[in-house]
Amino acid sequence: MKHTNRRKLNFQTSTILAAVVLLVILFVSVGYMFFLHQPGLTPDQEAALVELQARRASWQAKRPPAFRYEVERSCECPLDYIEPFDVVEYRDDPDNRPWIDEYFDRIETAMLDGDEVIVRYNPRFDFPNDFTISDEDTFIRDFEVLEYADQSP
Repeated sequence: MKHTNRRKLNFQTSTILAAVVLLVILFVSVGYMFFLHQPGLTPDQEAALVELQARRASWQAKRPPAFRYEVERSCECPLDYIEPFDVVEYRDDPDNRPWIDEYFDRIETAMLDGDEVIVRYNPRFDFPNDFTISDEDTFIRDFEVLEYADQSP
């Protein structure tokens, strides 16, 4: 009989130990889900980010030496921010501000932050032709490739 009681004691101890381990695993899992886990990108967001990276690479390959375009913004912002302005970019000018490259960066940051982003790309050069981040729209209009001789700043 002593042998049978020993089995019951071992069974009870192992059952209690298994229950404690299960509760610890459950507690850690719940803690992870509610306190530690930061949700990743949805499949649609991942696909949009992959497309953005492919379009950026295509833009870098097709980028003309010089080009001109107009930028227009639509948002509830100060008037001087939304007023359309002209931009001329020269690929080989170190003092040139690369606006379109900054737009790629801004869109990527917004996508990684989980913001709602809608992007349409220029069919010829693959830069973001117009994009919406939250409630702000940015449009690139009248894109024109400049002849190399016209590159004088």
